[in-house]
Amino acid sequence: MIGKMDRRIHIEKRDITRVDGVKVDNGWTRLETVYGSVEPMTGYERRIAEQNGLLATHKVTMRYRSNLGEENTELLPEHRLIIDNITHEVRQVLNRDFRNMWYDVTTEVRI
Repeated sequence: MIGKMDRRIHIEKRDITRVDGVKVDNGWTRLETVYGSVEPMTGYERRIAEQNGLLATHKVTMRYRSNLGEENTELLPEHRLIIDNITHEVRQVLNRDFRNMWYDVTTEVRI
């Protein structure tokens, strides 16, 4: 497994703050940089609201982390991954075998 973990993966979360009771979106903040493997799964074209869009799904495998960033959180679907300067939206996070060793993450890329 370690030999395939050759891709640098940046894990980011949305940075939202409150100013005078109003939520302000400050963009994305990088939590961690880890290594993992990326395998393409499917690619398809979707037409929504008169717009064509190509979507590609990937399976990303990385070591389990329970302490991402200062919040000490696990990887969640609200995070996103940046791999080779391409934004991957996290769709599903699975703790393989529930042993807290590996994540199997399903991501979606809009092309």
